[in-house]
Amino acid sequence: MDGHIRLIQTITRTATGGAVRARLAAVGSEAASFAGWLAWGKGDHGSARSWYGGAVKAARTSGTCS
Repeated sequence: MDGHIRLIQTITRTATGGAVRARLAAVGSEAASFAGWLAWGKGDHGSARSWYGGAVKAARTSGTCS
């Protein structure tokens, strides 16, 4: 899962245009949220909190949350 999220982050950073970058940040937010959900389910609460924090940060970057 880490590799997938790093790929999304890399593509987002290199994207041209604000609208494209915002949409990719939204995708990253969803992926990080899913990773957090999986970590929580495995009882890895520290990682879950970290993933959820990243999900919120990406959502703010995308403009999909306030």
